[in-house]
Amino acid sequence: MQLPSRLSTSTLGDLLGALYREKTTGLLELCELRTPSGSTVPGRQHRIQLFSGLVTAVETPLRVPRLGEILAQDGSAPGPSIQRLASLVAAHRGRRTGEVLVAAGLIPESAVERALRIQLRARLEALFAIEEATICFHTARPLAAALRQTGPLAPSDFLHGRPRARDRHRRVA
Repeated sequence: MQLPSRLSTSTLGDLLGALYREKTTGLLELCELRTPSGSTVPGRQHRIQLFSGLVTAVETPLRVPRLGEILAQDGSAPGPSIQRLASLVAAHRGRRTGEVLVAAGLIPESAVERALRIQLRARLEALFAIEEATICFHTARPLAAALRQTGPLAPSDFLHGRPRARDRHRRVA
């Protein structure tokens, strides 16, 4: 499969759709380029981990809600739990926030898993705002256990309703 080298010649939705149809496993990397609108930060990198065409992880420096914020918003974490969270995380450096919350008995594991899926979707959603970036794809590497726990996003989460390059050409004509 051949992928374009620049995001401006396609869309993230088109890229993810092509990788999904091919059941591709690997790492899609976007490196932002300068745009006339100045909406990008040249050199800023974003990574999307795919397993059999499904999004399993997204790494991005873009601002997305933290796990504690998501848990507080959906009511899974009462105020006292969130207040204890900072001290627990500080005391357990190197452990993931969700693990600390579940081990301390503050939040059920199912609530943490739900919040992690919400966070994963938010990270991916943030990437759709990128106007221009170089595109690189790296072949599969073994997934860390923490990435497999959340599970992949369904195609409806990252394909349906997304802008496509073919739609740009229709608007121009």
